[in-house]
Order: sequence, then C-alpha cells, then structure tokens
Amino acid sequence: MLTRFPNNGGYGNVVKIRHDDGRVSWYAHLRELSAANGRVQREAVIGKSGGVPQYTGDPGAGKSTGAHLHFMVQAPGTRQTEWIRTLPGITWYSGDPNNPCINQKYLGDAVGPQIGGSNPPPAVCQTSLNSPSDGATFSNPSVSFSWNAASCATNGYLFRIKTTSEMDGSGAQAQDTTVSGTQRTETISSNWYNTDLYWSVKPANVPNAAWSSARRFRVNVAPPSNCAAPTLNSPADGTTFSAGTITFLWNDVACNHNGFTFRIKTVASMDSGGETVVDTGNGTTQRIETIATNWHNRDLYWSVKAANASSAAWATARRFRVSPPVILTRPTLSSPSNGASLPQSTDVTLTWNASSGATQYKVELWGGAYAQMTVCDWQSATSCRIGTMWPSTMSWRVRARNASGQESDWSDTWSFIIQQNIPVVSKPTLASPSNGANLPQSTDVTLTWNAASNAVQYTVEVWGGPISVNLSG
Repeated sequence: MLTRFPNNGGYGNVVKIRHDDGRVSWYAHLRELSAANGRVQREAVIGKSGGVPQYTGDPGAGKSTGAHLHFMVQAPGTRQTEWIRTLPGITWYSGDPNNPCINQKYLGDAVGPQIGGSNPPPAVCQTSLNSPSDGATFSNPSVSFSWNAASCATNGYLFRIKTTSEMDGSGAQAQDTTVSGTQRTETISSNWYNTDLYWSVKPANVPNAAWSSARRFRVNVAPPSNCAAPTLNSPADGTTFSAGTITFLWNDVACNHNGFTFRIKTVASMDSGGETVVDTGNGTTQRIETIATNWHNRDLYWSVKAANASSAAWATARRFRVSPPVILTRPTLSSPSNGASLPQSTDVTLTWNASSGATQYKVELWGGAYAQMTVCDWQSATSCRIGTMWPSTMSWRVRARNASGQESDWSDTWSFIIQQNIPVVSKPTLASPSNGANLPQSTDVTLTWNAASNAVQYTVEVWGGPISVNLSG
C-alpha cells in the first residue's frame, strides 16, 4: 500500500510503501511523485529522484545538499530502521548550515545487512526524555526541555514539537530544529496556546536513529483579544451546488489565534437561532465539507472566526445551497397488457402510469408493416390514441421529460397482437320444395334456399332411392 508525503520536512517529497509482511520502505528527496495513494504493482514507477538543494525552494530536497535518493526499510509495527541503503554520491545533512556535509558522507555503502542477507539489523540509536513529564501544563510559554545523552548521537539531536505523537506522520509541526546538546528552552508561539502538543528527540544524521516516545504538554495562556473577522473567499454568496462535497476558503487574520471555528447553519446568525449543520475547529484557511443529504435543497449559511481568541468576530455569513439533479424515473406501461391479443376492429389507445416530476411523454410504436415511428411526441397526457390497425404484432414504449428538459430512460417495451378479421358464414335456410312435400313424378324439380350471410358460393347434395347426386352451383 503506497502513501505519498509531499514536502515532508527534512525528507522532502517522500513515498512510503507498506509491504505485505508489515515492513515499510521509504523513498525520500524525490523530485517528482509519480504514483497515487493506494495499492501499487511491482515494478511500477513511483517517483523520480533528484530533489535539488533546499535553497532553490524545491520541495523534493528537504534537508539535503544535493540530488540523491534516500532509501530505507523499517521493521514491521515499529519505527525501527532495519537497514539503510544509498546510491553512489549521497551526502547526509549534518545540521550545521555552514558545513552541511561535514560528516556522514556515503558513497554507495550499505549500512545493515546485504539485500537478501541474514545478518541482524544494527542497533537502534535512541535517547530517552527527562523533562517535562508526560501531560505537563505550563502557564508560561517559555518551556525547558531535556533528555539523556546517547553515545551514538555524534551529530547532535533532532528536536521536534507536533500536534500529534507521531513525529514523522500527520499533524502540524510547531518546532523542528537540530540541537547540539541535551537540553533546549523553547518559547511556544501564541497560536499553539491551549492546545495539546507533543515533543520528542532523536539522534541527528546517524544510521538507525529512532524517535524517543513522545510526551504530551500544554501551554494554558489566555490568548490576546480583538481578532477581526476573516474575509471569506469561496464559495460566493448564493452559490448552488449539484454535489454535496464543497471546498470553503477564507483569508487569515492579523492577530494571535489558534486556528478557526468553522460553522454552517440554516440562518445567517452564527450565534443564535436556526439549526447547526456543522460546527468544528479548523487549523488552516481551507476546509472540505460534505453536506449530508438531509440538508439538501435548503438555504444554508457558512462563516468562520478566529479560534481561542476573545472578542473574535464572525465573517459576514454567505448563503449556499446543495441541489443535486433529480433522477427522472422511467414510465411504467399500463394498457394494452404485454402480449395482449386484440380484434382487428379494436380502436387502440396506449396508456401508461405517470412518472414523478415528469411533465411530458413521448411514445414510439413499430411492428408488421409499420416502421418505428413516434406516434405521440412530448405530450402531457398519459395516453395515446392509435385507432384501428392492420393485423400484425406491434411493439411500443414511452419515455418521460421534466420541465428542465431532463429525459428519463425508455420504459420497458411491450407488445400486442392485432388479429385478422375472418367473416362468419351462416348456414343456408331451405325454401322449396317444402319439407315433406309430395310431388308427381312428372315434376321438374328445382331446389331453392335463402341466401346465407357472407356466403359467395353453395354446394347442394341430394340422396335417396336409387339416386345419389352432389350438385355444385
């Protein structure tokens, strides 16, 4: 798992990779970061080495004196460095700005076991803290720190104060410097008053150096008063967003304070009335906030003020709204039912159920001798009269549109069958001779009958005695 650390203090641009066995490999002083955070494949390009010296302002350099790669591997679950390997020509920063490379110059030598070897890792170079004790509080911002000497610390010590106990990880840095001895008196800046801080020390510029366990302390001093209101930058007043994740920006204020209070409410007053949507501290002049869906489609107001400063004024609140686009549901068909069989004489009318938010509908029909056609084009009604049709199997579908012009997907496609009309022929009724008539032998017999509806031809059969005749006419 790869994690990027841009401009990470003395290491400059850093990439750290946590391997499946728990080890973490470091690649520091990178000129470019090429891979994104997350899983990374073997042989993937993760960056380019060569951050140039710090005086040029290159964030890749950190506290280096020339372009190089700093590579090391840390043991699983610890901050303990197993081994460090350097590329030819690497120099290490000594902590002396006038003689940055006076010590610790490596020309490609490896400190620790060979790659793939079984030698035990070198001993960790570490000191222990003396005072102040963990959890100490001070009413005076001038605080004295001391620690025990370590024989391996031949180049002094790195002294660091942060807002978290992880010296190389996240959190803001309040102090980061190199100390030659084993004590330091530090005046804590007012913007760190009334905040939990952590301090630690490690030997400077020696292989396998590790931070001592960090200790927490706090300076409880009343902050100065009368902080003017910050100036809000973005979003502008009255902005409407289609998505709920918003970046808020504002300017800093020229007074001693400890970050900002960021607030979103349903009214413009930040101190009274309305409902509170977000109320939190923020250490910088930027915040990314995701607005919960229950606050969508409502007017909201945001503002900030300097934190931990009495008489700090709120910035004039700005209004905004999150209004995601409504997804228009597709219509559901009603009649004729799917697969229905209809007589040819049927006056066909297609009907469907209304879609929520829709204002118009479009109907397409096709099948048999009929090419695909729009039979009703963007009408408000939920029915479409077709009339009688030639015998065939017909298919149809409907889509919806709202007042903003947004169209839904097509409905399911249904079909129906128009049956061919076959006329029913009634049976003839006989007329003459009458049933049971008695005729002389000399009679010239003519058989007559009444016409049958829808008949065009007739077949006559005669039988009895010696005669069996089939007559057609």
